[in-house]
Amino acid sequence: MKGKNTIKEPLLNELKSSKYITSVDDGSTLKNDNSEHEKKIEEQTAELKATSERLKRQITQHILKEEMLRKSEKKYRVLVENLPQNIFHKDRNSVYVSCNKNYADDLKIKPEQIVGKTDYDFYSKELAEKYRADDKSIMESGTVKTIEEMYVQNGNEVVVQTVKASIKDKEGNVIGILGIFWDITDHKNAEKKLLEYQNQLRALSSQITAIEEQEREKFATYVHDRIGQTLFVIKMKLEMLQKPESLKENKEPLKGILTMIDQLIEYSRTLTSELSPSILHQLGLSAGLEWLAEQTHEREGIIVQFEDDKQSKYLSNDISILLFRAVRELLINITKHAKAQKVKVSIRSDETSVRVCVEDDGIGFNASETISSLSKNNSFGLFSIKERLNYLGGHLEIKSTPGHGTRITLHAPLKGKKES
Repeated sequence: MKGKNTIKEPLLNELKSSKYITSVDDGSTLKNDNSEHEKKIEEQTAELKATSERLKRQITQHILKEEMLRKSEKKYRVLVENLPQNIFHKDRNSVYVSCNKNYADDLKIKPEQIVGKTDYDFYSKELAEKYRADDKSIMESGTVKTIEEMYVQNGNEVVVQTVKASIKDKEGNVIGILGIFWDITDHKNAEKKLLEYQNQLRALSSQITAIEEQEREKFATYVHDRIGQTLFVIKMKLEMLQKPESLKENKEPLKGILTMIDQLIEYSRTLTSELSPSILHQLGLSAGLEWLAEQTHEREGIIVQFEDDKQSKYLSNDISILLFRAVRELLINITKHAKAQKVKVSIRSDETSVRVCVEDDGIGFNASETISSLSKNNSFGLFSIKERLNYLGGHLEIKSTPGHGTRITLHAPLKGKKES
C-alpha cells in the first residue's frame, strides 16, 4: 500500500504543474468555469435582447417615416392634381418626368403617357427649341424665371404666363426643372378694358370741361343778346318818358316797352325750362318727355311722336332727371347729326324697371364700333349716359345700322310701390 501511494503523488504533482490543468481539487474548479460561462451567456443574451429592441424601434420608426412620406406624397399629388394651373417636371435633359392632369388634358394624353417624352413630341420645332433653350438657361443659372407669351389657339389669341424653377438635390446639383403655367387671357383682356375705360374717363372729363365752358358761353350770350339788350332798350325808353311831354305822345313808347317786357318774360321762361323744366318736377317723367317732344318739334320742325303705356312709374328723382336729360341730349344729337325726318319717343314699364326708347329714321351708324369705343368722335354723350345709367343700376342699349336709323333704349330701375 505504501508503494502505491508513493507512485501516485509524483504523478499528481506533475499534472498540477501542467499548462492544461490549473488546479485539481474536488470539483470546485469546474463549477467556477460553468458559472462564468453562464454569466457570459446571460450578458450576451441581454445584449442581443437590447440590440433586438433597438432594431425593432428603428424598424418601427422607418415604417412610420415611410407611412408619413406616402401620406405626404399623396397630399402633394392631390394638391397638384387639383390646382387650376398646368404643372410639369423635367429632368436635366428636358425630358418629362411627370405632369398633372390639367397639363395632360391640354396635350390630349394621360399623365403617365408624358414620361420620357420631350417638347418636340407635342409642340412645333420652333416652340420646342425655345422651351428647351429656356430650360437650359434656367438650370444653368439656378434661378426662377417668369415668362409671358401669346399664341393663337383655335383662331383666338391666348396669353400664357409660365414660371420655371430649377430642381436641386441634397448636394445642390441641378437635377431638373419644375414648371407651372396658366392662361391669363381674361386677366389681360380685363387690364386692356380697364386701360381703355380709364382713357375714356380722362377724355370724358376733358370733354365735360369743354362742354361746361360752351354752356357758360351760350348762357352768357343768351343773357347778353336777348335779356341784356332788351333791358338796355327799355332803360332808354324810360329815360325818354322822363321828359315833360303829354301823356298822349307817350302811348306808343309805353306800348313798345310792354311788348319788350313780354319778350323778357318769354325769354326767362325759355331759359328756366332749359335749365330745369318745372313740368318734370310737377307732373313727372311722362309729362316731361311729352313736353320735350313738343318743344323739339316746334324748334326743329321734325315730327316727334310720343307714346306712353299709361302705367304707374314710381321713379326716384335722380332717375327721372337722368332719363329726361338723356332723352333731351339724344334728341339734340338726332337733330344735329342723324338727318332724320321722324322721331318716336316712348316710355314703358313693368314691375321692376322702366324703359325709355328713342327711335329715328336717320342715317344710322355702326352700333358695334360705337359701343366698343364710346369715347370717340361724337359718342361722348352716349358714353356719359351709359355711365350715369350704370351708376344708378340701369343700362344703355343701342341698335343701329348705317342707312336704317337708330334705336336707343334707356333701362332704369323702379323705386318700388308708391307709399301712401
